Amino acid sequence: MAIITRLSRLFQADAHAVLDLLEEPDVLLRHSVREMEQAVADEAAAIKRLRGQRQRTSNQLTELRSAVEQTDQELDLCFANDKDELARTFVRRKLELAASIRTVEQRGQELERRLEDREASHRVNQARLDGIREKAELVLDRGAESVDRASPPAGVSEEDVEVALLREKQRRAAK
Repeated sequence: MAIITRLSRLFQADAHAVLDLLEEPDVLLRHSVREMEQAVADEAAAIKRLRGQRQRTSNQLTELRSAVEQTDQELDLCFANDKDELARTFVRRKLELAASIRTVEQRGQELERRLEDREASHRVNQARLDGIREKAELVLDRGAESVDRASPPAGVSEEDVEVALLREKQRRAAK
């Protein structure tokens, strides 16, 4: 049983080594950075949506408070003219508006908490992305330098190599 386990580990290691050779680290690194950039952009879009919801909630609160003020004016008119039955209708409306205001305020507070959490998370993720971008640039630059050192300098043609070879032969023959 131990031999089979060891052989399977060897085959698995060889398979992983082949995959590592097939994968290009710089391509994977760039792809990972793009994925992180997309995640940060998605988070920014979510923050923008939350800000829009917060603004709509604020507008809704303004409208509800305005409706309460108007209802108060109508109540004043009813009381001034001894219309208690009509005043009951406006008192009911004012109570309903007050309940709506409480609900919208609670929703606004929840939105505000979610927005603060998202913004804090976004700042952290943006800082991480910036750090990873810097590290990736260093790694990719080093990879490009090693490729540059390994390949012949640009501008060396086959003719240049042939002429240099002939000169080297001539110099060695003269010695």
